[in-house]
Amino acid sequence: MGHLAICNQTTIKEVFDCGYISGTGTLGRRFPVKTLADIFASFLNVQPNDWIFPWIIGSDNAPAIGFKYAFKAAGGTIFVQGDEYPIKIPLHNEYVSFGIPLTEEKALDLYNEHLLWNAIGKKSLRRGKSLSCQTLFEDEYLFTLLREMPDQDETEENLDEITEFANAQEVTIEPLQENGDYEPVENIRLVSLIDLPWKRENFFTYEKVLEGWFVENAREPSCTEFWRLLSLEQTDIVWIGNYLPYGVSGKNMDVVVLMENRNEERTAVVIELKNNQLSINNYIEASEQAQTYGDFLHRALTSYGWSGVIRKVVLSPNSNPREEKAINRDTQWIGYTIPQNGLVSFETIIP
Repeated sequence: MGHLAICNQTTIKEVFDCGYISGTGTLGRRFPVKTLADIFASFLNVQPNDWIFPWIIGSDNAPAIGFKYAFKAAGGTIFVQGDEYPIKIPLHNEYVSFGIPLTEEKALDLYNEHLLWNAIGKKSLRRGKSLSCQTLFEDEYLFTLLREMPDQDETEENLDEITEFANAQEVTIEPLQENGDYEPVENIRLVSLIDLPWKRENFFTYEKVLEGWFVENAREPSCTEFWRLLSLEQTDIVWIGNYLPYGVSGKNMDVVVLMENRNEERTAVVIELKNNQLSINNYIEASEQAQTYGDFLHRALTSYGWSGVIRKVVLSPNSNPREEKAINRDTQWIGYTIPQNGLVSFETIIP
């Protein structure tokens, strides 16, 4: 899968100087942990050998370039305390360079054969995230657009040096990590990972923490039970996306997973995350959101020739709804809890 990394002509030089795609953010005073989890979630979704496309935008000192390079991730997310851009993804030494860049206008042309809908959504909604994902189909199409540029020259290059950071820490969402006395820091460079309160009582502190944990662990044994509840435990994960734009309304799909089994049968799972225990009314509202997102996702994927089944899921803290109402059972409701052993557990609330 691929990721779009916002850079300018100054910060792209740092990619070549150190061999990392880096990110930062403004924490704010009200919800710094939520903001940090939001940033981490996008980085934790990067897997080794994923493509990363720098999106080189304009700045006060230099014009926009668009798309010109393609790198591959060499490992997981690290945090370098004190660095100006402390969140980092290491890159493989080899990368692809195109002599003729693909401008933003050409890449996001609404009359192209296909749409880079994640990039268009990011641009139109003015989302400031430094890193966002796109589907495998969009990766292929972005490469096609680059290669079709007149007089294009595609070469394989090597980075001069990969910097080693002595104080690098692995970024992970640890389910048992809680801190009722957490004191927020003003600058992301000063964050101490071991102090962050990821857990409160038996649940994650914020929806974005749950999102970050899920994209980090969806392929791991810790999520086997989740997939078993959907009868998808024998199905391979092909792609995971998070915080995907839904149209131009400003809404977003929390998590989307594309899967395929040995018979090449395809399934797309739309997961609507909720941070609070839900009533039946809350579930119905969330399930309607998931249904709407599922319809949109089906149109987006079939525009690239994808065919398969769309599954909809609401994932929330374990709940005990007592109301009796007619329920749309097209959307499965799964609850989670974090027991004392730290192994997140799942159970079906409404099948």
